[in-house]
Parts: sequence; C-alpha cells; structure tokens
Amino acid sequence: MREPHGAILRTDDETRRLMMLQHSRLGLPAVALVTLGVLAACIPAPDDARATGTVTMMVDHVVYPTADELSDAADTVVRGVVRASEAEYVSLVPDTSSDDPQLNPQAGLSDDEIDAHLARRHGYVATAHSLEVTKVLRGEVEVGATVTVPQTGGTLGGVTFVVPGVAQMSVGDEYLLVTTAGTGGRLALVSPEQSIFTVGADGVLAPLAANPVGYVLRGTLADAREVFGG
Repeated sequence: MREPHGAILRTDDETRRLMMLQHSRLGLPAVALVTLGVLAACIPAPDDARATGTVTMMVDHVVYPTADELSDAADTVVRGVVRASEAEYVSLVPDTSSDDPQLNPQAGLSDDEIDAHLARRHGYVATAHSLEVTKVLRGEVEVGATVTVPQTGGTLGGVTFVVPGVAQMSVGDEYLLVTTAGTGGRLALVSPEQSIFTVGADGVLAPLAANPVGYVLRGTLADAREVFGG
C-alpha cells in the first residue's frame, strides 16, 4: 500500500490553499511530472505580478514501503552525471471532458468560465536536469545518451519554488535514478523522495532527499543491481 502526504502551498507572506490536481501512479511524469501520484499545488505563472519571493510547495508524493514495490513501479533505472540544469514553467491544463468534479475541477462551469480559468495559467516551476547516462540497470536508454529528468521546484522569473525535504540535483554530481520513461527523452522520477541517490566514491548510495520518507533502498550500487537488475 502506498501512503500519501498532505498538500498545501505557502508563500513567504501568506498561506494560500489553491486548486490541486492529482496524478495517478501511471500518469504523466512528476508533476508533469509529476508525476506519478503527486498532488501539485497550482500557482500563477512567474511573470504574474502577484507571484514574487519564495513559494514553498508541500507536494503529496507516492511512498513505496519496500524496495520491491519501488522496483515494480520503475521501467528505467540509470546512473549518470548531471551536465546542465534549467528551470521551466509547466502549465497544468485539466481534462474538461468528464462531468465528475473529482476528475474535472471545471465540471458544471460555462465555457466562458472555463476559458477565464485557463487564461490564468496555473502550473508550477520545475528544473529540467540534463543527465549523461553512464550505466543502465534497467530500460531502453543507451549509455552515453543524454536524458532530461525534471524535478519540481527551482528559480524562474525571480521566484524561487522549493519542496521541503527534497533537494535539487547539482551539475557535475553523479546519481542513481529510479524512473519511468516519458516522451522526448524525458524520465519521470517514480517518487521524488525515494528515487534519487547520490553515488559515493566507494559506490555507497545515499538518498538526496533531506528527510527521506520510506528510505527502502540502502547499501551500494551492488545492492541496487540486486533490486533492479543490471
């Protein structure tokens, strides 16, 4: 059983509860990202005059209680070095085809009201990391290929978006990533708090998350190969 966490969005000068969209475990990557069982608080675009300062996003991530369940959720597991990072704004456009308000937040609204809502450009900021793949434990990615791995958060338009407990990957550092394959050479983290591991000089793995929830993979790269293959 996967365990959810609460979600709310706070700015440095106020606390606001905003519309949230839920993505299923088999949905689009991490809050596109997002991935795979994440609740993402929607925010105005960074160029909106109301959006300034720092925004803290409490994101509801999927948590896998065992390494085997984490493995079952992943189709691509790679080791690699981050070569570049760039923040980007990801617009969230809800599916308005359903009449169920749990699936469609705009259910019951007129076309004009829906258009007005979409014009406000709700979404979130993510940082797209370019990863040079050095080892493939699972998946169709080739060694030497460069893949894009988005993480929720980053700085764009003078606004910094942070997710407590989840650190951004850094250019030049090496990681082991547990992901699912997306389109356009993108990989989606299975669980942002459980899917990113730094790789020490001796091959020891450590979770990147500052306060890892359900840290189910421990040990070295050799232990990871036992779990994921490769």
